[in-house]
Amino acid sequence: MEVLQLKLALAQAQVSAAEKEVENIRLQILLFEQKEKEKNQSLNPDNSGIHEGEEFEVYDTNICDGDDRLVFPSTTPFSEVKKRCIEIGSHAFVTKSGCQIYVRSPPSEKNNRDYPTMKKNAEKRVKEQKHNTKGYKTYLFDY
Repeated sequence: MEVLQLKLALAQAQVSAAEKEVENIRLQILLFEQKEKEKNQSLNPDNSGIHEGEEFEVYDTNICDGDDRLVFPSTTPFSEVKKRCIEIGSHAFVTKSGCQIYVRSPPSEKNNRDYPTMKKNAEKRVKEQKHNTKGYKTYLFDY
């Protein structure tokens, strides 16, 4: 009987240690998620003052997925990205918080990249609720 009681006590101690380890891992995950959230919020600081509605038409979808004509770091101000877009003739770029900025090809290089067509496609995708599950948004502008 004493042997069984010792085994029970040992098993209970192991369970207690495992529960503490599980709680420790949960706290580490929460801390990691909090740091990632803070990190993502601190990226693109130069873009926080831009009034998207005034400079860009923003759509909660990712149009022309995979068409990455130019790629900018996430810290690049949108004003610089827009300037470069105009230089190459592009009307759109796609990004999400904390992620690189992907400029779409201009109409001179690919079909259906003109402003009216891209706008129509973006509106259609939003209307059909084809939102990007990864959080990407399309920034469209005419010049």
